[in-house]
Amino acid sequence: MQVRKQVGMVFQRPNPLPISIRDNILFSHRLHAKGGGNVSKGKPDEIVEESLRQVLLWDKVKDRLKRKATELSLEEQQKLCIARLLPVKPVVLLMDEPCSALDPKGTEAVEELICAASCPPLAPTHPPLAHTAPRSSRSGARTPAAQQQVL
Repeated sequence: MQVRKQVGMVFQRPNPLPISIRDNILFSHRLHAKGGGNVSKGKPDEIVEESLRQVLLWDKVKDRLKRKATELSLEEQQKLCIARLLPVKPVVLLMDEPCSALDPKGTEAVEELICAASCPPLAPTHPPLAHTAPRSSRSGARTPAAQQQVL
């Protein structure tokens, strides 16, 4: 199996595809399903709803699923990018400050997802929530990825 199919990446700045919200969620799912990857089972509408609910985005976008994802706010785009990974069930999540564009409730939802994930999250240079800590406590927070702890 290809390594790329086993790794999910969430960047600090969201990178939604310039297609609909619904198609953003299903894009990698369709790609991986064709290649025999380990993906969520179910109907496309169920997969979209479940993924968006997990990142607390469903209620905001359920009536706009056909609109371009690039029209969402920065925070909503980041949640969408995280939701896009969920149906693919990656073995490893690489995260570069995935919560930097999120509100406190969104941050909490992502923390819960990370803790519940069946794969280990890796923060390349600092803890996922380093941006929320006071500046004085951040300076010593940078540790190698191998020493990172799950939230």
